Amino acid sequence: MQNKRVVFKIKCVLAVVLIIVVLFLYYLIIQTGIVVGANKDVDNKIRNLKQTEEAKQTIEGTIVDREGDAITYAEKAGKAAICLWAEEYSPIIGYNSPIYGTSGLRKTYEEKLLLGGKDRVGATIRLTTDNELQSFCYHLLGENIGSIVVLDNESSEILSIVSRSDEKISYNVNEIDTNYEKYSAIPEFFYNRAVLAQDPPGSTWKMVTAATMIEEGIEN
Repeated sequence: MQNKRVVFKIKCVLAVVLIIVVLFLYYLIIQTGIVVGANKDVDNKIRNLKQTEEAKQTIEGTIVDREGDAITYAEKAGKAAICLWAEEYSPIIGYNSPIYGTSGLRKTYEEKLLLGGKDRVGATIRLTTDNELQSFCYHLLGENIGSIVVLDNESSEILSIVSRSDEKISYNVNEIDTNYEKYSAIPEFFYNRAVLAQDPPGSTWKMVTAATMIEEGIEN
């Protein structure tokens, strides 16, 4: 009888040890990411941490226009590039912030721009836009809420794409950490209106000019 009790106690101890070992292995394999693919959430966290560390050691890649002229420029690793045409391009290229993350083209091409690999320099992204035309269209839009898009009618390349979401406040990605709360309080402020907003197209006004020409008998 005494032997049975001893055997039972030993079995209980072994069972407890086995449970502890299983729980430890579960934690080691599933929760720490030691086995890739065992837990997608953990894998994503580890990947994001690695990318964050790599981004801190990488000089953000440059965004240039169709002529190769800089739109953004960075010198220091881990620091957001300065947008040289901030008001003109902010809704398009978006921000790169240690607090608020990325948006716009910087989000779309985040890995190429912010992860430099061994060279520690992000890739250069060339747009089809023209900086001078972009500036002209932005100032043509003035303080009006809306957007302007200019296309090459042969290649369909976007030569200019500007957007404005507030009459008084202009968007500047270089000041995102300071002004984010002010910007986000304005409805649709971060929208690239040329792509996302349902603004009435300017060509609807052609009906008015056409009707005027008919009424006035203007043939040419």
